[in-house]
Amino acid sequence: MLQFFTSALDPDVKRRHHTAGEMLTGWRAIFAPVPHTQPDNAEDLAASAVPSTPLTRSGLSARALSAIEPLGVETVGELVALDPSAISSSPGELGQAVRLNRLPGAADATRREVKSRARSWRNRLGAEAIGLHGDQEIRTGTQPDPVAAARLLGSPFDAAPKSLRRQAVRKLLGLDDGVDAFIPQSELGTALGASKQRGPQLIDEMQRAWAEDPQSRDVLDALRETVFTGLDSLNGVAAVDELTDLIRSVLPGPVEATDLHVRLCAGLLRVVLDRAAALDRADALDEPLERRRRRDGRLALVATSSGLLAAAEAVGRRADELAMAAQATGEPVITASSAAEQLRAAFVNSMDAKEKDDLTVDSARLVRLGATLSRHAVAAGDGSLHHRDLPQVDALRIALSGLAPSQVIGAQELRNRVRARFPAIPVLPDRSRGLDDLVERAQLPLIYDESLRAYRSRTARPPTTGLETRISIHLPLPSSLVGETGGHVTHRLNESIRARSFLALGVSALHHDSAIESLHRRCGATVVDATQVLIEAMRREAASIGLDWDTVTAADAAEPNTRAAAGLASLVNRTVPAVHQAIADAGRDVGVPVLITEAAPLARYGHLATLSRWTDLAAPRPTAIWLLVPQLHGTTGGLVDGKPLPLGAPGQFIQLDEEWLTTMPAEDVAPAGSAAT
Repeated sequence: MLQFFTSALDPDVKRRHHTAGEMLTGWRAIFAPVPHTQPDNAEDLAASAVPSTPLTRSGLSARALSAIEPLGVETVGELVALDPSAISSSPGELGQAVRLNRLPGAADATRREVKSRARSWRNRLGAEAIGLHGDQEIRTGTQPDPVAAARLLGSPFDAAPKSLRRQAVRKLLGLDDGVDAFIPQSELGTALGASKQRGPQLIDEMQRAWAEDPQSRDVLDALRETVFTGLDSLNGVAAVDELTDLIRSVLPGPVEATDLHVRLCAGLLRVVLDRAAALDRADALDEPLERRRRRDGRLALVATSSGLLAAAEAVGRRADELAMAAQATGEPVITASSAAEQLRAAFVNSMDAKEKDDLTVDSARLVRLGATLSRHAVAAGDGSLHHRDLPQVDALRIALSGLAPSQVIGAQELRNRVRARFPAIPVLPDRSRGLDDLVERAQLPLIYDESLRAYRSRTARPPTTGLETRISIHLPLPSSLVGETGGHVTHRLNESIRARSFLALGVSALHHDSAIESLHRRCGATVVDATQVLIEAMRREAASIGLDWDTVTAADAAEPNTRAAAGLASLVNRTVPAVHQAIADAGRDVGVPVLITEAAPLARYGHLATLSRWTDLAAPRPTAIWLLVPQLHGTTGGLVDGKPLPLGAPGQFIQLDEEWLTTMPAEDVAPAGSAAT
């Protein structure tokens, strides 16, 4: 309170609160409780922080992170690089106030926390550790783009334009064509027309020249910190393609990377790994890297231990086995859940007991890692695996398996959907080059309608307006259903309950609520509101880390690729498992179907593919799992929020028509094992 009135009544108006709003914020802050918002391991996080450590993982409390957000810093290095007065609020403390001399609204305890942490990091890391030199051109927070970084690293050799060293540097970095970024040292010399022994000598000469050049050294060390931090977040093992993407993500450049952009980032990764090896030889590296090459000589893996390297290679071999077996048996894909389960087993079984205790590898990443290290398997967009020679016909049939009969789809949209699901196969041709023939060979019930300029169902009547004027009629199946009552829909529901299968139930948005009531009353379905479960889990998670819920809701409206959007995505990633746990808990009663509703957030935040654990035809289920899918004009069929469901087969989608919802008697559908009346 003394500090508040000292500022409010200061004779120098420049030292008073700038606005009434700032004064009110300061007054309220006096009486606001200051809960414990630091992580439990805050001291350990702070002690292990490096310049590239994100502030969100540095041990700072949620209040401290909120207070320094206006400063626009995101890493420990960027915070340390600030003028100390940027985190000061007391005018006399540093003698002279500057533009960034306040943390408006922050409590004294919060300011002291930020200043204490920054001072500790500044003393421990030092100016050189964060790349602060008087003549430095490349500074923390303003990393060069890959072209500029490569040219900067090449500049120490420009004085001798025809020298072999300059040729080697430019070719390795990708400024000139001629060699692969990860060419073995023993092959570099011969690739340049020199002796085999010259290759290792050239690498050593490059590293010594960069170590003596402050700007080159700073760039390499900053990128090395990025690689080590990225490896840590990737559980200590990564394919070189993953680390190349990591470097591409931290350097400025186009959103859609060109071949040159990717090649330059690969070249930068190569020389960074060579620098790490040089430091390791000099015993200047706390955590040496293990590297492993494929049989063809190209670097494939980087890890922090030989055990992790062996485990990752086992994943690659298992992915190959799965892809080859699937091709031999005529199975086009290995579902996401099956692939993750088998690759995880291969990974864990290749590690010793001590390493297993700390293992927390994401299933989706295991699939990507296996595909990256495999010769024959590639990852699909939904997390499944397939052979890299998957025919386009099969890819087309699978990608459009959930297409509703009433849906109209343009030729380009059709090609885009296949591309999104199977990015590794060749792009489908356009109509002039055989797309119609592919559609027919895929046995899809589609025909191109010139009047619509799009594909439509062969049996559906082309619409004359944008309004639906009749309800779709579902004919009952033939004589095999004589013993069933209630028609086709009733039969499919009863069949699903008996077989414990997955069904996506399409329903008009107008009848959404009545469908939930009918399925609960007639089938005894246990309802799981995915949106409600997800939000409750997010609230619990946010509270556990001291994150204000208003901050979370504000992040939902943030622009893509912003810090707020990334933070929200991270929060969702940590809480989506709660949805699947709720589904599993609801399915403990054998024979009682589970009805999932309000699944749109899973699509919105990119987690729709996680439903494959329930849609997988081979996955065991304790009971039937149903997903209610509202049908909106223009987004009908197996789509949630405009995104396709990861259905295992076209038959997993059925439409609940209005007649069934309003006229079917309650006893026509009953949970398995219940007595008929």
